[in-house]
Amino acid sequence: MDIAEKDFNTLYRKFVEYILNKGANIIVRGKETLECTSCVITLTNINNDHLDFTNTQAYQRQDKYEDYRKREIEWYESGCLVAKHAPAPKFWKGISGRDGKIQSNYGYLIFHEKKPYKKIKITSYKNVLDILTKDKFSRQAILHYNLPLHYAINKKDIPCTVCTQILIRNGKLNFFVFQRSSDLYLGLPYDMSWHCYLIKRLVGELKKRNMKIKPGHLTIFIGSAHIYKKDAQSMKNFLIKRKFHAKEK
Repeated sequence: MDIAEKDFNTLYRKFVEYILNKGANIIVRGKETLECTSCVITLTNINNDHLDFTNTQAYQRQDKYEDYRKREIEWYESGCLVAKHAPAPKFWKGISGRDGKIQSNYGYLIFHEKKPYKKIKITSYKNVLDILTKDKFSRQAILHYNLPLHYAINKKDIPCTVCTQILIRNGKLNFFVFQRSSDLYLGLPYDMSWHCYLIKRLVGELKKRNMKIKPGHLTIFIGSAHIYKKDAQSMKNFLIKRKFHAKEK
């Protein structure tokens, strides 16, 4: 399955419809699930990364979606690993370790945690900036999220994003994201915002390093794209146009 669109709203609608209609029925960790494997989605204009629920039967999701999307990026930026301080703390506490901490703060993994890329440990994000500054055509610029140590510490909280390769071609910075798993209800809408935010941030910092560059496209390769059966009706509501009452018009 391969979908490319210039706006996330259209892309998401097509993706949801595909999983609902073509997804295989499986049970994962006791949960009934609709799943499609080997999925590829591409957003060609990263400025169109928002979802609009207002004209659908899922209109009540709009405010919650906007609020969580904003707070998740702020939380990632902070690098905080304490579950009770995360957006939707009840969910994160449920998969946190005994110390009340989580592993899947993406901002911590690339902005804060230092790794042995060089003789002196640096962050994954800094490594990418240095690589692209030295050689803008490099194929080695990779943001690492999912690491072996995560499996040893807390198997309930394994980062869904494995890594992101950044390629600059024709003056544009493109993202190629590799995800082992993507929940279309609670995961993808927010992951999309995060990756688009990162593209803009990287472009801005490379411009400060005197590179002439523009944002390119975002492609996500997904091993398992799925919708849990308990969320299926909510997803179907997104596909149905909202009927306005006379008082609302």
